[in-house]
Amino acid sequence: MKTFDQVIAWAIGTVGGLHAITTWIVYKQFSMSAVWFFDAAVVLWMTAALNLLRIRYAAVAPSIRITSIGANLVVLATVLTVALRSKAAQKPTGLAFCLLILIATVLSLRKAPARPAES
Repeated sequence: MKTFDQVIAWAIGTVGGLHAITTWIVYKQFSMSAVWFFDAAVVLWMTAALNLLRIRYAAVAPSIRITSIGANLVVLATVLTVALRSKAAQKPTGLAFCLLILIATVLSLRKAPARPAES
């Protein structure tokens, strides 16, 4: 399950990279819309990083799990709102992205691993 969790986290980061690259295709000139579009990629990178940190350090740093859950829930709420209001959920890529974030959220809500015994 840990490997699957890592694949999902890296997939979110990769989607963030594709989103960042797409900024320069969608917006030919610098504008505030382009900045916000690029910022969405940064949010995805940060969410992916928090998930990877949760996977690796949740047992020794429980607060990273809480932070990861919070980030996943906020991104999930945002993605679902945008998808439903823009009809992106009707497109395969929009639906796949919603599912990706939903899976990451469910994985982050699983019980945290036990803390290692102190010697």
